Amino acid sequence: MSVDAETLYGLVAGASAISTDTASGVPLPDTLIINAAKLYMNDAILRTGQRLADIGGGVLATRPSNRDLSIPRVGDLLLKYHKGRDGIDVEDRLKVARLCESLSGLASMTPILSVIAAGPPATQRLNFRLMTDLERDRRAAERLAGVAPENKRKKRKGAQQMKEKAIITAAITGSIHTPGMSEYLPVTPQEIADDAVRAYEAGAAVCHIHARDPQTGQPTSDVNVFREAVTRIKSRCDMVVCITTGGGLGMTAEQRLIAVSTFKPELASFNAGSVNFALFHALERYKNFKFDWESKYLAMTEDYIFPNTFKSMKDFARIFNENGTKPEFEVYDSGMVNNIAFMIDRGYVKKPVYIQYVMGVLGGITPSPENVMFLVDYTKRLIGEGNFEFSVCVAGRAQFPICTQSLLIGGNARVGLEDNLYLEKGRMAKSNAEQVTKIVRIAREFGIEPATPDEARKILGLKGIDKVNY
Repeated sequence: MSVDAETLYGLVAGASAISTDTASGVPLPDTLIINAAKLYMNDAILRTGQRLADIGGGVLATRPSNRDLSIPRVGDLLLKYHKGRDGIDVEDRLKVARLCESLSGLASMTPILSVIAAGPPATQRLNFRLMTDLERDRRAAERLAGVAPENKRKKRKGAQQMKEKAIITAAITGSIHTPGMSEYLPVTPQEIADDAVRAYEAGAAVCHIHARDPQTGQPTSDVNVFREAVTRIKSRCDMVVCITTGGGLGMTAEQRLIAVSTFKPELASFNAGSVNFALFHALERYKNFKFDWESKYLAMTEDYIFPNTFKSMKDFARIFNENGTKPEFEVYDSGMVNNIAFMIDRGYVKKPVYIQYVMGVLGGITPSPENVMFLVDYTKRLIGEGNFEFSVCVAGRAQFPICTQSLLIGGNARVGLEDNLYLEKGRMAKSNAEQVTKIVRIAREFGIEPATPDEARKILGLKGIDKVNY
């Protein structure tokens, strides 16, 4: 039998998914898997990388022989696994490759296999728990092979768990970046709607909308501009539209709230506290602008506080409640979590709440794995586990790593040209859809599917698209 990484994985999957006879849960079929492992591990150091790359690219693995398939209890599962293999897409092939790499233990397993294979038959069993997380790979094997596990693993108290479905939000245009920074930044209502719909088609359930002057690209609170954008989006898809109440820098509270009162959206941003919202340092990088207002707009933030006082937040909460709009709390720093807890305590807002941790704005918290974990843990302590849903968005180059972390610990993710103009280092994103496509691909690598708009509505407890006023 010719052996490669995936065939070895299939053999072990067959044994582990149906066996409960030994302490390790993996009684290997004697010489079959020992010899397969020996054949594979003999050239593992030199060939593993290439073989895994081949699997990821779609090359079919060598199939087991008829003798292999005839082994009682194991053969049926192997056959089912390999029969289903032709329909596995590239993302799933990559998952399989990673499982092969983990389960086979790579070169570190070679001396263990050599010792065991040379011993008496009674020792020809491998305790994989010494080398890998067997239970994790067993569950993955069962999913790939189509075998339902007998017992679902209980959630460990306090543990962060990945979701099966995550809400992907596309922040379409924002009010931070200016037209001179990227030719791909949507400006007109038509461009904003087109980009939102493309993001929806790529997997976004929610779009976060700001309005801009169609002629100059300057942020505006003009309800007619908002109306054209949100109406166009609704006419073409059923995604959740989250309207900004952050508006543009320097707008009054009344200007920022007018879109909520007018359109009664399902979801709208709600800034959870005041912050030094600084953009002036962008002038060190960007020198050439399309419009006169751009450089002045950025420069004024050196002496600017984005105001969200307790009085204004109380007024915002009242307007949101009157219009049946759920707040998406924008948290720029940890103290704002305390502000939300205070508003819950006073009855201004109800649990469960939806929080967007906004990281990377100069004046707010920096993006790092430690800070994400701190914010989530702090929110649990102040608001209570199960009383909030969270998402993460990041200004700048840490967008994808930190959004991925959010997905891995049970959160949701926001991407988009409001937050980051690039798709990867040195390559500008040409649309919001490109960024959505990337984060959806990353999520699927970990078995997380993007939620549909209706699934997002259920997760967040929204009133429904039939109750908006546009």
